[in-house]
Amino acid sequence: MTDNDSVEKKSIAATVKMSVTDWDLLARAAAHIWPGAPVTRSATILALAKLGAESVLPASSKHPRRAQEKKS
Repeated sequence: MTDNDSVEKKSIAATVKMSVTDWDLLARAAAHIWPGAPVTRSATILALAKLGAESVLPASSKHPRRAQEKKS
């Protein structure tokens, strides 16, 4: 196990409130991307959020913590 593995296993809890309309939109998007996959609500939200974040950030900023660790 490397130092980066231990960083990846830390978690952050978050509570999300959204409208039924917003949830329906996310559920339809998840069904389109992963048809037939048994995906929990939290996995749906997290996976779509990660895809969205990665799509708007430059490739070099995907893992800023790792970049900082390598410099020190």
